[in-house]
Parts: sequence; structure tokens; C-alpha cells
Amino acid sequence: MLSGAIPNAVAMVGTAVFRIVVSSDSMKNATATSHGTSALGPPPVTGGGDSRASSGVTKTLTGIAMPKRSSCAHQFLFSRHDRAAVQKGYVIMTSLDPRVRSGVGKPPRSSSLSERRAWSTVVVAALAVQSAAWVASSPARATDATPNIEANDVAVPPLPVGIGAGSEVPAESLPGRLSLAQAEDIALKNQPTLRQARANTDAAQGRVEQARAGYLPQVAFNAGYELTTSNPAPRPGAGPLGATMPSLSGSTYNYFNFGLTGSQLIYDFGLTSNRWRAAEANHDSVEASENTSLTQLVANVRKAYFQTRAQQDLVTVGEESVRDQKRHVQQVESYVKVGLKAEIDLASVQTDLANAEVQLITATNNVRLAKAQLAQSMGIMTHGEYQLTDADLAAPPDEDAPLDTLVDDAVRARPEMATLIQQRRGQALTLASDRGGYGPSLGATGSLTEVGASSSQSGPTAALGNLVPNGFLGLSLSWGLFQGGLTKGQVHEASATLRALDAQVDILRLQIRVDVEQAQLSVQSAKATAGAADKALTNARKQHELAEARYAHGLGNIIELNDAQVTYINAEAQLVQTRYGILIARAQLLGALGRR
Repeated sequence: MLSGAIPNAVAMVGTAVFRIVVSSDSMKNATATSHGTSALGPPPVTGGGDSRASSGVTKTLTGIAMPKRSSCAHQFLFSRHDRAAVQKGYVIMTSLDPRVRSGVGKPPRSSSLSERRAWSTVVVAALAVQSAAWVASSPARATDATPNIEANDVAVPPLPVGIGAGSEVPAESLPGRLSLAQAEDIALKNQPTLRQARANTDAAQGRVEQARAGYLPQVAFNAGYELTTSNPAPRPGAGPLGATMPSLSGSTYNYFNFGLTGSQLIYDFGLTSNRWRAAEANHDSVEASENTSLTQLVANVRKAYFQTRAQQDLVTVGEESVRDQKRHVQQVESYVKVGLKAEIDLASVQTDLANAEVQLITATNNVRLAKAQLAQSMGIMTHGEYQLTDADLAAPPDEDAPLDTLVDDAVRARPEMATLIQQRRGQALTLASDRGGYGPSLGATGSLTEVGASSSQSGPTAALGNLVPNGFLGLSLSWGLFQGGLTKGQVHEASATLRALDAQVDILRLQIRVDVEQAQLSVQSAKATAGAADKALTNARKQHELAEARYAHGLGNIIELNDAQVTYINAEAQLVQTRYGILIARAQLLGALGRR
């Protein structure tokens, strides 16, 4: 009975799918026309149906009427090649069974197994054609007016809902005057790298919880229901195999099985407990890495802030240079008009004015670039113009202390060192945990079960009323006597990793010394040149004033004036760079010492 019903059911499903496919709105060539012809085959013979396509209705190959804009039609969108494939499938089906053309769509009820297999094969082929058409269909063919998308025109899909929500880089308008403290606060709130570090710390806490789970009680509940027969089956050891077996019965029974099991690890030579403590040490390591990100973030914001502040002052220097050059041009023009100076002097100062304007444009662009880098360090996208206000940073009280003292302080304070120390502690605990794999594991187990059965004719409630409880408590001991060297390999790996971490600690100590020494030398060098730069600016200003006076009285030439102007502008720029170089060096020193 079942052997004949399965092919029939499969064939009916295949025919139904075929009807839906050929009723697609995109298959306009398959629509029955007023002449009763079809692009896919001969006109169907419908059971009294009209052969003309009525308004708003599409006639399918099997005579089933469907709306032109049905939801099913939009799910099956075919190209010219797809329609040809479906046409082949239709021709095969109609050639095997003429009744398909009548719209009945039923498989032949022949008792021949070969015919039923042939019909099932055709249905599977039709389903394969429909599946290929589904995959080949593109969203670009949803409507007739939509052009096909070329291979090089594939659009990038948007992010799924929830991706990036609440974590996009904020775009905000900064206050007109931005202080260093405000820039640091903005960075602490918006910098994505800091959010990433915090997320890594949370993930490490999750790993601690996972490692701790192995040391806590494990409880599980299971339930099962079976509609089963009860025919006995011979098994070696359960009786003579040649004994006469009772007759088989088709009676079925309701069988319920409910169980509650629990286990608790008692001792496993530190394998689980050390793994738990190692996860806690790794969490502390990741938390120290978060502090490293925080320290580096503050140092980067400070350096970017003072670099931008220096570029702003260089723009002021450039504006002053342009004003002076314009004044020189006006002065020389008046001299040339009365014949006191040659025209070559005018051409020279006009060239200097053009160069000063180019330098001012460059300085203005440098300010914009520095502001973009400052915004990146703060983790934001800015809107509008703003000016930086702070021009100072408190000096570390021990910036002139001996180098060894600063290095010792940095080794104790640098979060990178704390990260490696915690990693080493976690690796040592991991090594102890792996060595615990050599020993056995002792645990307590327990279980409560309720099992019941009844005849299927009496209903499931009868089985639930016959539940029989059972339970046990016990101890379990497991010992992997030989695992192919797995535990030995794990111990070997953990030992080597621990030695590598020891080497990383030594490498970091050397790097910390270089960072501190370099930062301290930068501070000392900037402080030493600050006084000289101030004196150079004073002398250059005086030289510029004397050169202008000499040129005005005819005692000097244009070359002397231009040289004095260039010297004065360079001295102003050098003083700006020296002043902010001290602040940048101090920010670098604070970062090298692990301070904020």
C-alpha cells in the first residue's frame, strides 16, 4: 500500500511545483493567447475552461488560472534560458503521460514498478529544473523594466540590522574652543580601539566562566516518548540461539522515559582548577592590555593636540610673513615710481610675496590635516571650525630624575609589563593543569528516572499513570592510561610557551628603557633649545628692523632685506616648533612611564 502511495505523492508534488513555475509572471511567452498557442508546448486541453487570457489573469499550461501579480509568480523569475529548460521538462512529462496535458496532473496508476520509477524520475528531473531556475534567477529580474546586472556591477549588500548599530564613529560638532581636557574626555568616550579593548576584557571574563563551569555541579533533564513494538529478538548470551521464537506481533505500545542526572567533580589533580585559575590570570592580562590601550590613547591625543596647536601658530607666522611682504611690495613700488630703486627690487619682493602666500596655504592645509589626525585620535568625525586653546602641559615632577630611577618606575607602572606578567602566570597554571592529565579524575554521579509503558490502544495517559521511579548515587573514577602521548605533548607545548613569555618580559624591559631614555632626551633637548630659539628670534627681529631701516635710507640692498625677512620668519617658526616640541616630548615621556 505504501509502495504505491509514495510515488503518487511525489508525482503530485512535482506537478504542483511545475504548475507554480510555469505560472510565473516573467514567463509571458507561456501565457495562453487568443489563438490558444503556447511558447512551451501545445495548447492545454482544459476541462471546460476558456482558452483566452482574460483581463488580469494568466492561463497556465495545466489550465489553472492565477492572478498575473501573485506572490508565487514573483518567487519564480526566469530568463530565456530558464524557460527553455522548463519547456524541455514539460515535453518530457507530456510525452510520458498524456493526462498531464488534460490538467489533471496525476501519475499513471499502473501497477508496473518500472513505470512508477520512470514517473518518479521525471518528477525529480522537473524539480531539479525548477531548483536550477530558482538559483539562476536574479533580483534584477523582479520586473520586466529592470535591466540585468552585469558581472562587474554587483552591488555590495547593506549591513544586516544590528551590525554597527550603536558602534558607528560619531560625527559631532566640537565647541568653538577645544581644550586638551575636553579632547581627552571625547577620546575616552568615542575611541573605537578603547571599546574594542573593553570588549576583549568582557570576552576574557566569559572564558573564565566557561573554565569555572567544569568545577561546578552538572545537572541535565531528559525526556523521551516512543510508539514501539515489543517483539523479542535473540541475542548471544541471553539464551539458546536455536530456540523457537514466539510469533511476531504488530501491537504497539506507548513508552515514556523521564530522567534527571547530576554529576560533581571531586578531584582531578588540578586539571580543572588550574585551568580555571589560568583563565582568571588571562582575564587580568587582557584587562591590563585595556589599560595599555587607555594609556596609549591619552598619549596619542596629547601629541596630536599639540601638533595641531603648533600648526595653528605656524599659520599665524605665515600670515605675519604675508603682511610684511605686502608692506615691502608697497614700499618698493613707491621707491621705483620716484626712481630711487630699480625694478629688479620690485620683482624680487613680489616673488617673495608669492612664496609667502604659498607657504601660508601649505600651513593652512597642514592645520586641516593635523585636525583630521586629532579627530582620528579622539575617535570622531568633526563638523565645523574650532580652535585649540591649551598651550601647556604640566611637566612630570621627576622628568630630570636619573634614568635608572625612571626605568624602574616605568617597569612597575607600564600596563604592558603587567599584561606579560599575568600571561606568564596564566601559562604556568596552564602547565600545571596539563600535568594534571597524567592522573585520574574522581567524581560523584546520581540519577532519578521514571519509566512507564501501556498499550497504544489505551492512550498515552495510561502510560503516564504507570510510571515507575528509580534512582542511584555513585562514584566514578576515570583514568586515561595511554592517550598516544597527548598529555605529554600538551605539557611540552605549555613549557615552551612559558619560556617564550619569559623572553618577552626581558625584551619588554629593554624596550621600556629605550622608550624612557628617548623621551627624557627629547624633553631635555627641547628645553635646552627653547632658550636659544628665543634668543634667535630676538636677534632676528632686530636684524629685520635694521635691514628695513638701511633699505629705506638707501644703505642696504634688496638681498639684505630679503635675507633678514627669511631669517626672522624661520626664527619664529623654530620657536613655535621648539615650544610645542617640549609639550609633545613630555606627553611621550608620560606615556613611556605608563602615566596618564
